[in-house]
Amino acid sequence: MKCPNCSFVNPDASEICKVCGYELIAISTEKPEPPISKAPPKINHTDHADDHELDSALKTLFGSDFDDDSDIIDIELTENDPELDYYEEHSSIKPFLILGALALLVIVLFMFLKSNWSDFPWSYESSADQPGQTIEVPGPTDETKDKTAQDSVDQFFTLLPTFVNQGNISILTLFSNSEDALEALMDFSANGTFEQLNQYDVKLVEEDPEAMRYSVTTEMERTLDDKKFEEQMHWDFRVIRADDAWTIEYFSVEVLSGDPVATEPAPSDPAAPAPTPTPTPQPKPEPAPVEPEISGEIPEGFLESGTFSGGKITDGQDVATARYGRHEDFERIVFDIYGWTSFEPTETVDEIGVYEATISGDGKSITVIINGARGAYAKKSGIDLKESSTVSSVEYFFPGSDSAVGITITLNEKGAFKVFSLKEPAKLVVDFLVTQ
Repeated sequence: MKCPNCSFVNPDASEICKVCGYELIAISTEKPEPPISKAPPKINHTDHADDHELDSALKTLFGSDFDDDSDIIDIELTENDPELDYYEEHSSIKPFLILGALALLVIVLFMFLKSNWSDFPWSYESSADQPGQTIEVPGPTDETKDKTAQDSVDQFFTLLPTFVNQGNISILTLFSNSEDALEALMDFSANGTFEQLNQYDVKLVEEDPEAMRYSVTTEMERTLDDKKFEEQMHWDFRVIRADDAWTIEYFSVEVLSGDPVATEPAPSDPAAPAPTPTPTPQPKPEPAPVEPEISGEIPEGFLESGTFSGGKITDGQDVATARYGRHEDFERIVFDIYGWTSFEPTETVDEIGVYEATISGDGKSITVIINGARGAYAKKSGIDLKESSTVSSVEYFFPGSDSAVGITITLNEKGAFKVFSLKEPAKLVVDFLVTQ
């Protein structure tokens, strides 16, 4: 303790100065000013007896103008503390500064690695034998693109040799009705194997947004019974659009001529006598064309009178569409059977309802009654009979019931008929030909 009289520094416990005898007790009893120090952490006090005594003493010393619920010690220690004010002002900014610095560090590191990646020991050169090469993904092939109507016809002749010679039935995927197509293709393949297509000419004869007709002339070489011959044919295709794709609805073929193909002559024998040339015959005048005579033979299964029946008991069907096709010995109309919806039908059924077909007394028409059918949407959609000179009309009616549909096919002349059904999907097939 420093003596205020002589400035001698005495021990703290001294009561008088050892040099001048100045009394130091009065100085030691004076209340020193508290040093400025950092505020201690805030402490929440609970209501104990000591706290109440402390509060009473503080009220006596400082007055009672403060909230009873507040802690006077906390107020005094934290009030007007500049260091605490700075911390509260900047504490919310520090996390954002730290995150921003980390993000900037990541970006700099990524740019550095990207520009120097090839220099690292784990990288590979881009080659066909090492990893890291660029792999080219092929784009869509021609098979995935939309095909035109003529593309279906062209593909037909591409697949035709594989069907005739190897029995490959993938050609059926080109058709909207594989059953009818298979029957016609089998008739064609029965006339010999397919060697090559020499000539191929396609002409558009009918154009519609949803249907196309093509006339095709071909010259092809075929073999039958070990004999080669050149065959000229005329094809008629009808291609329809369904579900944004073109498929062949039907085709017919007519043989124009079939001539033997000249083969390579065998090497001649020098010792053999030279063959005597055959004199060229004089051309004979061609006879006047005559109408072909109708054979009295009727194909198996055809009737000139009588009835046909089949199907199973069912209900709620619709005669949805009707399609015409020409075959070598007869003509055909196919009726597609769908589920009835009272609007345009959209789903097929597996088997046709009970039906009965009756040939008229004059042999010119046939009437089919389909039980369980409630609609005939085919009456609205119609049928194309431009290629038929045999059919006079196709009519639909309801025979006094809302659960049966009648169909009458009338020919221009007396004929023979054949009626049968197909399953999965259900179809009614009516074949006919003129007998006089």
